[in-house]
Amino acid sequence: EIINVDLTILAQVPKINPYKDEIKSMMAKLLNIPRYKINIKATTGEKMGFVGRKEGIAVLSNATLKYYDWTK
Repeated sequence: EIINVDLTILAQVPKINPYKDEIKSMMAKLLNIPRYKINIKATTGEKMGFVGRKEGIAVLSNATLKYYDWTK
């Protein structure tokens, strides 16, 4: 069972803030969990690496899971 999901989006462009609600809604739908269980934050590549050169976007994700015993 998914307890919560935390996403960090690394991108120079575009600005993620205007899209956060839409991303959160789509993630909630894909994972079949409520929106409040998803946290999204964004940062830039500080002009370093492929993210900083605007060649791509990277995402770091974390999910906290709870063991569900299907045998009971």
